[in-house]
Amino acid sequence: MKAIRFVCGGLLGIVIILSVVFGATTHNKKIKDTPKYQGIISLWQVDSFEGGVGSRKQFLMREAVAFEKLNSGVLVMVSSQTPESVKQKVEQGVYPDMISFGLGTEIDNLNLLDCDKNFRAGMLGDKQYISSWCKGGYFIIENPSAKVNSIIVSKSDYNSPTTALSLIKKEYLSTTILSSKDAYYQFVLGRDRYLLGTQKDILRLSNRGFEYIATPITEYNDMYQLFAITSNNNEKAYYCQQFLNQLLSFETQSKLKEIGMMSPYYETSQDNEFLKEMQKQKEKYTLSAFTSKAEIESLNELSLKAIKGDEESKNKIKNLLL
Repeated sequence: MKAIRFVCGGLLGIVIILSVVFGATTHNKKIKDTPKYQGIISLWQVDSFEGGVGSRKQFLMREAVAFEKLNSGVLVMVSSQTPESVKQKVEQGVYPDMISFGLGTEIDNLNLLDCDKNFRAGMLGDKQYISSWCKGGYFIIENPSAKVNSIIVSKSDYNSPTTALSLIKKEYLSTTILSSKDAYYQFVLGRDRYLLGTQKDILRLSNRGFEYIATPITEYNDMYQLFAITSNNNEKAYYCQQFLNQLLSFETQSKLKEIGMMSPYYETSQDNEFLKEMQKQKEKYTLSAFTSKAEIESLNELSLKAIKGDEESKNKIKNLLL
């Protein structure tokens, strides 16, 4: 495992180089004239971290219906995938026209994007290949009635909340890392005073009527729903870009509260007071959108050491972040 940590930065460099060589230069030329196209455009939706309420796929499907009304003859077909199924299909040479995904989903053949909103984690140099259309976030959630100064960390396979914990300057009696649902249920039992959770936990607790206090973590966030275009068809790629532009519009971004998610670009309204506070914040650090699952796992290992006070691990973490 030590060897993995030392090559973590190198792996990230290799991923970025491969993205450029095998995909990023595919469609560097901007389309000046509106092409004529009638047919299906495929969109894969990959959930690699918990959302808020409802379904990100259903949200995209509703946006697809609105898009189709404005673009006669163009149909957007949204289908669910997992990071594992994406990897398998890509290995077989099967690609969508566009994809909505989270960190750790390995996809190549990326098109150059033409967006007026820069997403720094999706940039290679001064060019953008990955955007983000919504985000979640991390919170320190406190149970005021609990006595033990311990913290439960809610973790999935494709995010690194331990990195967020390693960057905040607070010590706890003990740290327990559990899956999202287990972390939530353990927290509501009332023994542990703190939960490092997400917007999902905020909404779960609010719906339950649970008394809690939440503080957004502004040091780090990796919970971005990403977006890329992979179509090799020039006409399809044009409409994929138009669909992305629709997702990034203020009108669409303002609807994200319907699914308990937040905008990466606008200070949109939120019904929950803690999500409203998070929406106002900008994180200090994040991860490259090209980060692989192996690199996320390595980062988690470094973060666990950093939480225990290892200064060398803390320095390595900051060198891996954007």
